[in-house]
Amino acid sequence: MKKYWIKLAGCAATAVVILLIVLGMVDLHTDGIAIRDAWYIVRPSNMATYRMDIYGASNVVGTPVQLTRDVDGANQVFKICYTGEDQYMIAYGNEGLCIAVASDKETVLMQGYDDNNEYNKWYISRIGTSQGYLFTNVATGNSLYYDYSTESGTYRLFVKGYDETDDKFSFTLAR
Repeated sequence: MKKYWIKLAGCAATAVVILLIVLGMVDLHTDGIAIRDAWYIVRPSNMATYRMDIYGASNVVGTPVQLTRDVDGANQVFKICYTGEDQYMIAYGNEGLCIAVASDKETVLMQGYDDNNEYNKWYISRIGTSQGYLFTNVATGNSLYYDYSTESGTYRLFVKGYDETDDKFSFTLAR
């Protein structure tokens, strides 16, 4: 009987170690969403062949963010990093650039990351029980959405007040 309890305790200890390793691999923030700091492809939920993209694969601050068809380019992969207080940065490349809201409080563009600037921080929340995420800008309180621009001939990203009946607010994350 003693051997049985020793074996059971060993199995329980192993299970606890495995659980701690798994929890250490996933960042569970206070909002309950498991988003690990990692590189992601950000797609509109209803357009599986499109991705968030930096126009022209540019590294110039102020470049617009858009949706384009998959080309597997480096300009279509973003690092989502937890910055504290349920807020995230959406980084681009390795030069300290990020996705932010412009001074017009509507246009989404690339800019240099500044920890004190809430225009380049986002709340990320799951939309209901779907696989879609809502990206809400910390400074404006408005959410990321896309719309077709006849000027540029592309789907441009903007922020505006969330409308739960509009699926242009829903994005998925893929690694």
